[in-house]
Amino acid sequence: NQTFVINSLNIHRLLITSIMVAAKFLDDFYYNNAYYAKVGGVSCHELNCLELDFLFMINFSLNVTPEVYDQYYRAIFCDEIRNQTLRPFCGPSIRSPAEYNFVEKNSRNGGDEQTLVCA
Repeated sequence: NQTFVINSLNIHRLLITSIMVAAKFLDDFYYNNAYYAKVGGVSCHELNCLELDFLFMINFSLNVTPEVYDQYYRAIFCDEIRNQTLRPFCGPSIRSPAEYNFVEKNSRNGGDEQTLVCA
């Protein structure tokens, strides 16, 4: 949705809603909406509305394929390496961006493994 903007005023609502929806999708036993509303600091009515809006925004597509997950993981990881924002949290043991050698195709165990090139 192009009109939806994430900012400091709505990020907690997005997080609590997405966590609640993910728990309902993945777990057989989960807390009710009133519990998540209390934890998230919103009313139960508001969380019910947020849940419905969230599901329509993502077209009820709750399943993420491994390929899509990998694509976003690599994009975030490479962005973190480029900006060196991992360094303060990981300590001195993390390698510098120049030390990461990503190649597009890598042969491992007889199969092709694709990796992202961080440029």
